[in-house]
Amino acid sequence: MKLKLNIIVFFLFVFQSIYSQIEQINIDVKPKLQIEENADLINISCLVENLTDGHKNLSYKFSLFKTDSKNNKNNNFQSGQFTLLSGEQKLLAISQINTNEVNKILILLLIYDENEKLIGSDKYNYIKNKKEVEEKNALNNDIVLLGFVSDETKTKIGKDFYEFFYSQYNSQKIKSSKIIVVEEEIAGRNTRIRVKIDYDVINEFLAKPDEEFLTAMAQETVGKVFVYLKNSEKNSKNLIRY
Repeated sequence: MKLKLNIIVFFLFVFQSIYSQIEQINIDVKPKLQIEENADLINISCLVENLTDGHKNLSYKFSLFKTDSKNNKNNNFQSGQFTLLSGEQKLLAISQINTNEVNKILILLLIYDENEKLIGSDKYNYIKNKKEVEEKNALNNDIVLLGFVSDETKTKIGKDFYEFFYSQYNSQKIKSSKIIVVEEEIAGRNTRIRVKIDYDVINEFLAKPDEEFLTAMAQETVGKVFVYLKNSEKNSKNLIRY
């Protein structure tokens, strides 16, 4: 009985910790994607407001994930550092998208503190013929905007790995609403590939201009991504139960 009670206390502590982390988002700052849809254009303004009494040194990442009618994906990113005075609201970025060229768009605005910890986020989904898609999904119980793999690589080696990884990931037909980021860090003559989900590092390694090596690393990384997503799904279900 005592062991059972200890286990229950442990899980309550874990879930309380997870919930407290979730609660911290959008508490000190309030990011806002201001969207205006006009005919074939979407105008986007990225705003953020300081809700505290103190001065803040922050950074932001503004991301556009676009999918066309042939399911081809195109990603665009913008980032920068900024400061906010107490109660100040600031315009971080503006953008415009022609909806004739896309079927789906996922727009993300993420705010980080000076320790690179995520403290604010806002998201907007655009789906062409949205009513038809919603009716179809109501019948299929499917999820819209799945399987985004963001390419933030810089060199040919990085691009090659991204292609191998994306091909492997796609072939596994993994369904997840989480965004996977493939990024590349260059230091001198070395280049480091890093794959992240929700800013958790799933795998990282020093890259080599060798197709066999990159293919093997892509397979290994897809395996780790699959395990991470399955564990995340289980934890999410447990959290809902509690």
